[in-house]
Amino acid sequence: EEQLQLPMHEHRYATLYFEPTALENFVGTFEATVDLGTDEKTNKLVFDVRGEGTLPRVTILEPAARNAAGQALMSFNKLLKNKSQSMPLRIANKGIMPATVRFGRIGTWPAPGEGEERAEGPSCFNFSGRGAEIFLNQNEEKTFEMVFNPKEVGTFQGSIEMVVQQNEFERNVIELSGEGFEQDLSFDNMPNSADDELKFGDLPVGVQK
Repeated sequence: EEQLQLPMHEHRYATLYFEPTALENFVGTFEATVDLGTDEKTNKLVFDVRGEGTLPRVTILEPAARNAAGQALMSFNKLLKNKSQSMPLRIANKGIMPATVRFGRIGTWPAPGEGEERAEGPSCFNFSGRGAEIFLNQNEEKTFEMVFNPKEVGTFQGSIEMVVQQNEFERNVIELSGEGFEQDLSFDNMPNSADDELKFGDLPVGVQK
């Protein structure tokens, strides 16, 4: 047992440490007894101590779509070859403690299991947060950009992994999918960056534009 000498009319600070060993609630009792104390009202200090074991957690807010396995799904539009589309990847720290996440490189789909080697995925997917470690305070959000830019005709699938550090249970794999196609006839440099439509707007009757 620890002992603390407390002179008359003075005070001392004691530090109580909590080190949870599981994801659950813990309850204990702190007791301090005055040696040779005779007054039952003052010879003992007793109170409960409580704590909860937790781990850092980060949630994927966007994309909201999920595949059959419940994993986040980024499904891009069918694009002409060499065209591009971007989608946001928004994450948030919904836990009660700061968290650090790391994004891996673009990999293949289906994604390999934990501990298995990840092969390089299609180069038509490009992620702004690739390889970065991101720190998030409680309730903080951050948004990144995933771009799909097919250079060839075909269907493309890939994946990217997000790992929450100091939480071995938090491993998120995001599925990526898109398709590139080619037309025999296409128009380039359309107004307002349109791909397949020409907008004239509102005109008075009889006026040519």
